[in-house]
Amino acid sequence: MKFTIIYDQSEFGNFVLAIRLIDEMKASYLLEAASIAREDYFGDNKQNWYLYKTTKSEFIKWFDNLPGPGTDIDNIEHQIISTSETTFEILSKYEPIVKAELK
Repeated sequence: MKFTIIYDQSEFGNFVLAIRLIDEMKASYLLEAASIAREDYFGDNKQNWYLYKTTKSEFIKWFDNLPGPGTDIDNIEHQIISTSETTFEILSKYEPIVKAELK
């Protein structure tokens, strides 16, 4: 599958509020939360997922401690995109458009 992820709602020139890229091994701290999410959604932990979102995370807490508005004004989501090599973590006020197609 080929996924295209589109952030198209610009506010003051920003499509996302913050982004960080982490090596897959360093991002392993997300494994437990991902496992719980799969069990809650599917009833087991056997499915592979590559896209996650949450509204409560350490990344959002970090962002809220910076000067300026945060979750006190906006609904901010922490979106996680996992690949075989890199984990992309994105803070945004909205869900992106996700298109999937066969390669």
